[in-house]
Amino acid sequence: MRRGRIFYFRKRLPRCRKNLFLCLSLRTHVPLDAVKRAAALLAVCEKTEPGVLDAMTKKDLSPADARALLMEILRAELARILDRQAEAAIFEYINGFYSPRRRHSALGWKSPVAFEGKLA
Repeated sequence: MRRGRIFYFRKRLPRCRKNLFLCLSLRTHVPLDAVKRAAALLAVCEKTEPGVLDAMTKKDLSPADARALLMEILRAELARILDRQAEAAIFEYINGFYSPRRRHSALGWKSPVAFEGKLA
C-alpha cells in the first residue's frame, strides 16, 4: 500500500530577524484541491498580513505573536473552505447519486417520490 501525500501551505514572514514560517496542512492528498485551498489561503494571508506586520514593526506584537495571530486566521479560513467543500460534496451526492427519481429495489422498484405518493 502506497503512503499518501499531504500538501502544505508554507509562507515566510517578511521583516523578521528569525526565519519564521507559516506552515499549515491543507488536509488533502489531491493536487487540485491543494492548489485551490492554497490559493484561497494566500489571498487571505496577503489581505491580513500588512496590518499584522505593521503592528509587529511598531512593537505592538512580537514576531511569535504575529505568527500565532496569522496562523489562527489561516486555520479559521481553512475550516471555512473545508465546510464549503463538504457542503458541495453532500449536495452533489444527494442530487447526483441519490436521485429522487432513481428506482430502488427496497421500494418495489419505484422511485422515492412515486413510493411516497402511493402511501399518501
